[in-house]
Amino acid sequence: MNVSKDKAQAITKEIQAAVVAILEKHELQASKVRSKYGDGYQISIQADAIDINASGVNLASTEAQVWTQVGKSYGFADPASALGAEFVQNGKPFKFLGFNSNASRFPLVAKNLADGKTYKLTVGSVKLMPTFNPQAVAEYLKSELGVK
Repeated sequence: MNVSKDKAQAITKEIQAAVVAILEKHELQASKVRSKYGDGYQISIQADAIDINASGVNLASTEAQVWTQVGKSYGFADPASALGAEFVQNGKPFKFLGFNSNASRFPLVAKNLADGKTYKLTVGSVKLMPTFNPQAVAEYLKSELGVK
């Protein structure tokens, strides 16, 4: 029997709903949910400890922790304060969640406030954030960001 895409999405949605309550009970939050389907069905759930800041960002997530380490070189005097910053890209409102150091083309992680989905964005998106300071950008990034 083959598992269709629709069936896999329905199963994943049900499992996620059940897992959320269990994770919250243990002060954890699902950060990545992956599923595979075809001849069978497989699901993988990664969870992070919960340490929510005032703007609703989980500071214990891998992306947030990496951002606090590298954010100064991207033009932020206090990288932790940029977490949760809201900005508009292509007419859509986003909330900044952190930085994925394994993604060279789309390292910024942000949540679309309209649909609640998490997206990966290019480095150039940092210029849209309210606390971005072009003078604080590291020299090697200035050409990539187009900052003079």
